[in-house]
Amino acid sequence: MSVRRSTLCWLLVALLPTAGLAVESFDIGLTASGTPVRALAITATRRGAPTIVLIGGLGGHGEGSEAVRAAVSGYGTLRARPVNLVAVPEASPDAAELGFPPTGSAYRENAESHVLWRWLGVLSPDLVLTAGGTDAGLGAALRDNAAAGMGRIPTRRWDGDVGALAVLGDTAESEAHRLHDQRAARSPHELPRDHAGHDHALRSYRRLMDALLPHQTRDGLWRNVIDVPGAYAEFSATAMIGYALQRGLREGWIRGKRYGAAADRAWRAVNARSGDDGTFVDVCESTQRMSSVQQYLQRTAILGQDPRGGAMAMLFATERMKVDAR
Repeated sequence: MSVRRSTLCWLLVALLPTAGLAVESFDIGLTASGTPVRALAITATRRGAPTIVLIGGLGGHGEGSEAVRAAVSGYGTLRARPVNLVAVPEASPDAAELGFPPTGSAYRENAESHVLWRWLGVLSPDLVLTAGGTDAGLGAALRDNAAAGMGRIPTRRWDGDVGALAVLGDTAESEAHRLHDQRAARSPHELPRDHAGHDHALRSYRRLMDALLPHQTRDGLWRNVIDVPGAYAEFSATAMIGYALQRGLREGWIRGKRYGAAADRAWRAVNARSGDDGTFVDVCESTQRMSSVQQYLQRTAILGQDPRGGAMAMLFATERMKVDAR
């Protein structure tokens, strides 16, 4: 029996009307002329299912687009859906020529190619199926390159057989999917303990905290240029260092009364230099790389409202609240 016939038979057995099944529709980006590039998604009926992306219109002019839309409709009627299906019926709705990996400045040049390439990388599906007569080089590019720096993704050509989607439940996890999950498993504040760089990062953090403590001023601040005596005491550096100390104490990365005392002094200094109207005392201006210590010493110190300084103070304040809540 042919693959097409067997999959169609499986599909007929599995079909069951499912009125009201929600097909999610969303934009993944804009074309160069501002036309939305749309995607459709249907979730699997089991946890841990692979994610399959089905793409049409890679050759422009809607090539394969109707078949992709029909596949979404047909897949949505299945009683058992073994994969998460995400479809882009028209990858280039304005018929712009696509090329992968994309070249030029992202979204300003070759916008449609950049939209699809980076979206695929961040989504990190386990398999990409392409419909129509050409894939515009997408298959080879995904095989040989890490889309959006995430990882490689297998691709296949799709011949329009809806039933073929229903037998992809055993699709292996892609390299991109594995790397995506590793990234997603990180907390905002620490590397996973089994990460190769964890011990090095922890040692570096502890050395940095030890190196910073002697440079705290009698008023609890750190200076614009940390190790230059007489440089002005600076708000944002103090808030960031105070946050790092407080977080380390709460997580157990550092221990000892001297760290706690330094964090307390930093908090008093930050608090005293924060106005009720959102103004701050001596927040260093945002600067690029400079060529001399003197230039750093002469950076403007802001007396007034500053969103960067406020954000750093909020981080420190939030960490202090967690300590107080214990």
